Amino acid sequence: MPVTTDNPRPLRRHPLRSVMVTKFTPFPADGGGKLRSLAVLRRLASMGPTTLCCFADGTGDADALRAEGITVHEVPWTPGPLTVAKGILPAGSLSAARFHDARLAAVVREQVARQRPDLLQVEYSQLAPHLRAEGARVRALDCHNAEAALVASYAASAPPLRKVAALVEARLLERVERAGLLAADLVSVVSAKDAERLPVQPRRLVTALNGWEPRPLLEPASDPVAVFVGVLGWQPNADAAQWLAQQVWPHVRASLPQARASLVGRNPSPATLALAGDGLTVTGTVPDVQPYLQQARVALAPLRAGGGTRLKILEALAAGRPVVATSVGADGLEDLVGSGVVVADDPREFAARVVELLDDPARAQDLGRAGAAAVADRYSWDRVLTPWADAVQELVARADPEPPRASPARTLPRPRPGQALAGDGVAGSASTVITDLQQSTLAAFRPLLEGRDVALLDFPNHSNCGDSAIWRGEVAVAEALGCRVVYRCETGTYRREDIARLPESTAVLLHGGGNFGDLWPHFHAFRERVIADFPDRRIIQMPQSIHFQDPAALRRTQQLIAAHRDFVLVVRDHQSHALARTSFDCQVLLAPDMAFMLGARPRTHAATQPILALARTDHETLGEALDPVARAEGLNPVDWGRPRPPAHHPEGFLIRLDLGLDRLPPPLRTLGLLERRQGWIYEWQAEKQLQRGLEHLSRGEVVVTDRLHAHLLAELLGIPHVAMDSGYGKIRSYHETWLADSPLAHVETTAKGAVEKARQLSEELVAR
Repeated sequence: MPVTTDNPRPLRRHPLRSVMVTKFTPFPADGGGKLRSLAVLRRLASMGPTTLCCFADGTGDADALRAEGITVHEVPWTPGPLTVAKGILPAGSLSAARFHDARLAAVVREQVARQRPDLLQVEYSQLAPHLRAEGARVRALDCHNAEAALVASYAASAPPLRKVAALVEARLLERVERAGLLAADLVSVVSAKDAERLPVQPRRLVTALNGWEPRPLLEPASDPVAVFVGVLGWQPNADAAQWLAQQVWPHVRASLPQARASLVGRNPSPATLALAGDGLTVTGTVPDVQPYLQQARVALAPLRAGGGTRLKILEALAAGRPVVATSVGADGLEDLVGSGVVVADDPREFAARVVELLDDPARAQDLGRAGAAAVADRYSWDRVLTPWADAVQELVARADPEPPRASPARTLPRPRPGQALAGDGVAGSASTVITDLQQSTLAAFRPLLEGRDVALLDFPNHSNCGDSAIWRGEVAVAEALGCRVVYRCETGTYRREDIARLPESTAVLLHGGGNFGDLWPHFHAFRERVIADFPDRRIIQMPQSIHFQDPAALRRTQQLIAAHRDFVLVVRDHQSHALARTSFDCQVLLAPDMAFMLGARPRTHAATQPILALARTDHETLGEALDPVARAEGLNPVDWGRPRPPAHHPEGFLIRLDLGLDRLPPPLRTLGLLERRQGWIYEWQAEKQLQRGLEHLSRGEVVVTDRLHAHLLAELLGIPHVAMDSGYGKIRSYHETWLADSPLAHVETTAKGAVEKARQLSEELVAR
């Protein structure tokens, strides 16, 4: 019989009604993902009435789960190229497309709406869109892997074409993963390393390791046999099998000719099956792996890519078999190295460790028993899932008696950035500031946007990296709220008829930033044009700072907004908020700048200079300029600026292709290809521009700047920085509204004061 998880002890403190979504019926648990899903499912059932929604792949036994008192709703699994082709656009990535199914979504929505459960528990990041089902008091996401990082790791050992495909899929999957992490009230990961690999910090994060239930030890093996157990159709396992067979196993056989090995697991490809020979067997699907563990003296985990933790390592150790693993294979189980696990990464060294154990039965038995004792002591499912179960109970106890319903949006009070959100993985007060700002943003926009299609206007096709950060954050908040961005344009490619063809329910989003007013007349004129073109459609001005120099320009904008029936003005600081509420007849909201939806970012490289001065050189420098003062102080200031790439450059070619496609006649523009084209080209351009800005800032151990988004991106990068206020108070007002409690950020009113403060911070870093 396949290995299953024992029935757990009850963990509940209060009866809890839950709906759980996972990929496949998890009983019998014949794979690592099913083992974890089954363990979570049974603990939910121990807390109260539980409903499971999943795919039926032909291998599960739903009746066995129903016999345990679990309600099961299955949807037929129909994999194949057509499923992926239909799902890739709505799902957002290739791997998520395999699990995009309208039937399963309908079942989940129906069960959540009807039961109004305490908990909606979703397994796997690819299924995170189901978190949008309305009616649950608490929404939890269990990440079996840090999926984007996992796919990116494939590229390290892949041939060129697969490397490119893996990197593209990783970028797409990061967007899917980011949306799920932000939508969930609780996120669980299987290791501390996976917590570090997440693309954004969720509001509550716990580490709940993979586990295993103790079993009787197997009898010692009589022959020098090794075994590698895993789903061989999974790319990291297929790569591991190839590396083992081609680079490790010949050295083992050269040292120990009588050695044999079995590769055991479902769905091996023809290339994996062809690895058999020279004492190595590829079994394919087997009903039970225990006989193969019984025959083996040592188990192997030769992975070179992957994430999460290896349940097969725990299974082998629990059976009394030592494990030789790569460092990737033992990822998340480092505490077992020396307690049943031996690590080697070089093929010859890996082979030598395998030979030592195959050729020494007594040592293999001792190491295996030490591993079994460690697993029994540290990795029972009840023990490792307790952090998740405790967090669920706490969040449900604190939740409102009824699930939250959409209510009219209103101005948010200033958040308390220094107040930590409970949860593992929130590292330091600077990270807490970022997480708080993300949650304030989602709270502001959820009543306005959740589940709607949106058109995002005014793509920043210019050199200001701050505007690219805003754009990427706007797309991130749309994705987090389940919105499809169905149309994008620049100011020069906007056509009224394109938006007029969209359904009336489609909201128009005007790109945010610091140009709501007459400082940048071209961009403000564009916004006024859109407002006039669509007086009845919902238009949302994304977070802005507001500044008018000319009273006539202010009056013209006031008249346009007063004539509009559904205009929402979102501002990002108290100074702009006060001006907007007294000047404009519309709904006014206060929310953070969209750049914070990008989450904390690592430096792109080590710092190369003590102080980086990034000083603006455009006409928004209304008061004292930082650039000449920093230059006089020997800091060699730089600005964001970068000219548009030439046509023969790949980026320049794509920009010109983008502009050319915008000039297609209307019949060709309505085929749906335009929106898809704009999506990937615009997002690629914005990400490239953002990366340039992050690379600029990463050069400094300390940053001094008079640009608001150098201030904000330095915060995301965790760099101590000094911001000099603008001539009209934009930076000071934003800092006081949202970042006053940040330990990284300082604001000065003069250029000399800003440079002196930066030198002080630099000296403090040296002193440490």
